[in-house]
Formats: sequence, C-alpha cells, structure tokens
Amino acid sequence: MSLLERYIQPAESQLPTVSHIGEIPSGQPTCTITIDGQEVTAIPGEAILRAAQRAGFKVPTLCDDEKLAPAAACRMCLVDIEGEDRPLPSCHIAVEPGMKIVSSSDALFKLRKQNLEYILSDHNAYCMPPCQVSCPTHIDIPGYLELMAKGQHVEAARLVKEVLPFPYMLGLVCPKPCQEVCRRGLVEEEIAICQCHGYTGELVMEMDVAPTPFPQKVASGKRVAVVGAGPAGMTAAYYTALNGHRDGLRHDGQAGRHLSLRHPGVPPAEGEARQGAQLALAAARHRVQGRHEARP
Repeated sequence: MSLLERYIQPAESQLPTVSHIGEIPSGQPTCTITIDGQEVTAIPGEAILRAAQRAGFKVPTLCDDEKLAPAAACRMCLVDIEGEDRPLPSCHIAVEPGMKIVSSSDALFKLRKQNLEYILSDHNAYCMPPCQVSCPTHIDIPGYLELMAKGQHVEAARLVKEVLPFPYMLGLVCPKPCQEVCRRGLVEEEIAICQCHGYTGELVMEMDVAPTPFPQKVASGKRVAVVGAGPAGMTAAYYTALNGHRDGLRHDGQAGRHLSLRHPGVPPAEGEARQGAQLALAAARHRVQGRHEARP
C-alpha cells in the first residue's frame, strides 16, 4: 500500500491532481469559472483550491498537500459558492463549469480566524522539533542533520554558524539538552546530535577558507566596542565583523581563555580550544575569511 493510499478512504473518489504551479497541460479539457469577479480557466473536476492557486488567488491552507488526498480538516480554505447555503472547503469541492466563487470577504476572514483559534486552543504539539526547542541557541538541528546525511558538511557548517561560530568546540563541551528530548529515543536511542555538529566543525577546519554563514558585507564605516574576549565577546565580534562593522575588542589576558578550561565530563582540550579561540579572535577582527577553529 502506498503512502497516498493510506490517506484515501475506500469509498473516496480522487480529484484530478494538477499542480497549481505552471500552465495547464495542452490538450486538457478546460472550463471557465468566476473567482472574486474574475474569470478563471480551470479543469473540470479539479479542486477549486488548485484552480484558485494557479490563478494567483491566495487562499489560506494548513492541511493541504498536493501529494495527499484532500482532508478538509483545517477548514481554512473555505469559500462561498453561489447556490450553496454555507461556505465549503475549496480543497474538497470539484470545479464545475460556470461556478461563481468568492474566496475573500470579511465573513470568510472571521470564519477562518475562528477556525484557527479552535485549532490553537487545543494545540498539543511542537511547532518546532523538541531538540531545537531545548537548544539554548535554537540551532536548526533537523536542517544540519539532513545536510550531513547528504554529505554536504560545508553547508551544514554554514547553517550551524548562523547562530554559533564555534561548532567544533561546542561539540566537546555542550551538555546536550537536545539529546535528552530527541524523539528517536522513543524508538531506540537518541541521535548523537552534539557529536554530529562537532564532527562537521572538525571537517571544515581542514579547509583553507572556513565557511561563513553568509558573505561578509561591505564595510559600513561604523565601529563597535566589544568588551571581553570570552565566548560571548568573540561571538559578538565575529558577527559584527561579518555585518561589515569594524570592532574594537577590549580584553585582559588570553583571548578565549574560558574556552580552554576543562569542563566536567569532557577530556582536556586546551590545545584545540586555545588555537580555536586565537583564530576566532583574528576572524572577529575583520578577517573572517580565515580558519575559525583549529586542532593542534
């Protein structure tokens, strides 16, 4: 049984599936309907929602997916159809020639808003994966794990560095709150999330030019004073430099010293952390194209 068949009831007829992107295939029988006073060319039997989307009308949806049978569960795509006594879900109603449809009105807006409030009133789910929610920096964990699975470690590093410039060192010292709530643990064991981004950070250290989350912007002519060169200070200086501002770091003693301290449960890594701190400091001082971290 295919995935699509699982979502189709035994007696449910399928509406013709035509993408809402692009033109109607040549030779396909068509008809004319009216949406919000505008004549629209549609395919008889296709969902009103598809015809409206293809014509550029923005009908809100939550449960719609072109790969699945229409469920009409969210009730967000309601439209008024001439001759009907109540609004109907456009994803589940087939086009008929000569239909007159209203997709946008004050009454429909209020009804859709009410339906959305009903959904949110009993919303027992995560809008983000629990691993990402529990991460203090809210890294896009599913995103970089997917990139790693595809072998795209440079892009994975770029994604992590959007919010964190030290993926390798964090892989050594992070207490891993993300893994405590990993849903994979309900099946077998949690994914080694922390080690994964540490591994990606280690791989990109071998590159002559370290990846940055986005290209460095042109010089703005502005200066930003960053006091302290610990993890927070160097992070602030790093992103300041990437945004084109010249920073002035003020610190006493060894830059990044906190990163070289031994953390509970982590083997000594003073060499890695110290060199990484020095190179991150150099990157923060308007030389962001160098290596960000290094091993001894």
